[in-house]
Order: sequence, then structure tokens, then C-alpha cells
Amino acid sequence: MVEKADGSKISFQYSGRSVQLLREELACHVNYDFTLCVRAGRHGRVTPLLIDLPRSRETLHVVLVRSNNEGPYF
Repeated sequence: MVEKADGSKISFQYSGRSVQLLREELACHVNYDFTLCVRAGRHGRVTPLLIDLPRSRETLHVVLVRSNNEGPYF
């Protein structure tokens, strides 16, 4: 489930392995900068997703962490 900038929520399935393509697909749905993370299990620590997705068919919980872009850029 993805929460869009206007507060509405959507969900979709992604069956590829490329993190870059997943990031691009998600960017089409939201209008803010984010870091793509993964959570291992219900109570797992949120960790940045940097490598391609696994080949297994198990559900992977992907978390978008909204980038804090308030304040000046240096």
C-alpha cells in the first residue's frame, strides 16, 4: 500500500527483481522523494533496499521512507 501526497492510498503487485525499476514504478504513484526500504517480518528493522530483489515468490514488505526535504539545500 502506498500513500500518495494527497493522502489517498493505493496498492499494487510488482513481480520483477530490479530495485531501480521498482523505484521508478513507485515514483509514478507518489509525488515526493523517498528511500526504498525493506522490513524483514512484522517486527523487523527497516533497512534500505540497495540490491536486486530475491528470486523467491515470498511476499516482501517494502517500505517507503519519506525524505526530509524541509530546510535549505547546501
